[in-house]
Amino acid sequence: MARFKNLGNEAGRNRMNKTIKRLSVAIAAIVVLLIIAALSLPLLINPNNYKETITNLVREKTGRTLSIPGDIKLHVSPSLNVVFSLGKVSLSSGRNFPDSPFISSRQVETQLALWPLLTRKQLLINHITLEGVNVHLLRNARGLNNWDDLTGGGRAGAAERPAAKMKKTGEKSGQGLAGLDVGGIDATDINVEYVDQQTARTIKLNNLNLVVGRLREGRPFPVKAAFDLSMDEGGRQSLAARIQARTELTLYLSQKHFVIDGLSLKGLLKGTGLPSPGLALELTADADLNREDLTIKPLHLKIDDTIVDGTATIRNLKNPSYNLALQLNQLDLDRYRTKQPAATPSNEIGPQGKTKQQPVLGPEKSEERHKKQNNDLIPVQLLRSLNFTADIRVDSLKAAGLTLSRVRLQASGQDGRIRLDPLAAGLYGGTLLLRGDIDARPAVPQMHLTGKLAGVRLGPLFRDMTGREEITGKADIQAGIATRGLTKKELLRHADGTVSLTLADGKIARLQIL
Repeated sequence: MARFKNLGNEAGRNRMNKTIKRLSVAIAAIVVLLIIAALSLPLLINPNNYKETITNLVREKTGRTLSIPGDIKLHVSPSLNVVFSLGKVSLSSGRNFPDSPFISSRQVETQLALWPLLTRKQLLINHITLEGVNVHLLRNARGLNNWDDLTGGGRAGAAERPAAKMKKTGEKSGQGLAGLDVGGIDATDINVEYVDQQTARTIKLNNLNLVVGRLREGRPFPVKAAFDLSMDEGGRQSLAARIQARTELTLYLSQKHFVIDGLSLKGLLKGTGLPSPGLALELTADADLNREDLTIKPLHLKIDDTIVDGTATIRNLKNPSYNLALQLNQLDLDRYRTKQPAATPSNEIGPQGKTKQQPVLGPEKSEERHKKQNNDLIPVQLLRSLNFTADIRVDSLKAAGLTLSRVRLQASGQDGRIRLDPLAAGLYGGTLLLRGDIDARPAVPQMHLTGKLAGVRLGPLFRDMTGREEITGKADIQAGIATRGLTKKELLRHADGTVSLTLADGKIARLQIL
């Protein structure tokens, strides 16, 4: 009896083993068939056959010309990655910029993981590679931009309607994907140029190399970048910088929420008015950006010999309100003042027939005179639009040859009213206290200023200003001034008020006053 029972168990095990073997063979056959089908995909599909369809679709949706002179390559790697590769690609600007390209690239490659897409409907991009991408942004003399038609800033047209359709379609189709996962991004030789023909200003971001780690929504991923930055004004380079940066970035795309953690930025700034060989820049910060607000906290900046710590926030990005709180150890503004070029001497006949050297400034060009007049205008529209609070403290400040200590500036602006309350500082053994306000709501802005100097030692003050102690003593000064105007000259012409001066132990040269 036991013998028959053992024989039955053995037969059951044999049937089970055969079933498992058959299932294994079936699964292996399916996997092999899938691999064969995937590997044969490039033989069945030639993506170059769809070039004309793609370019026609782009022209229909955007009104722009897409050029794909290179081959579109498609192959499947043994690890079941579908690799799309594009050679040279370019996209033209809008119809208002017929001779200006918008974007071009030398090489674009994307690797898609096929198995997760087939089994879990998960779009897993293993890697994206970009090489030689050039972006040209242009604002012409009429104020038109070559990107307005893509962002909706221009006239409503066909480009906007398909965008809305695509958005709705994307919302429906996106529900079928389990998630977006990008294994990494490598970008080399990326160049962005912005030309503003209205202001004759050009800003260039060149030689951008970017490395992004695995990108998943809601999880931090590393970002590392290096690039050159330059700015030209009127054909002259006013700023040049080499920047290196790294950080961790977290994206919450559905909420339009971005978190920057541990930003570290280093660079060298060169340009007009900056000391040679340049200014070393180091920045560390954390930032939080959502649909409404931007918060930078904490902020630590070291530039030259100045160290800045503080916070910065922007509330309501559509109608921004700026809030700034900064603490500086020292700031030498004189170090960054642009030196005036020396005047060219000319000959002048003196009363004894001798020749004297006189500086010749030359006739002022009408363009320069017009620019100077524009620079004298008070920026009324800017003052009316400002909405801010600022609290800035500087341990030591040097400006116009003067040295101030324990400087504190508190200012605010809202609805066309700008208030300074107060500007306080230690000044050569005494104190400085200023309060003021600007009312930019009327057609002609009005300004009020009150100030007080107490116990200021004039000897060291004049020594720093002129190099000689021509006046000594301690001064107390009180002033109250009101004025109005649209230009600096008008403000000076309409200035009205009172000034009182008290001088103790005062001397001018060797003359005793009090």
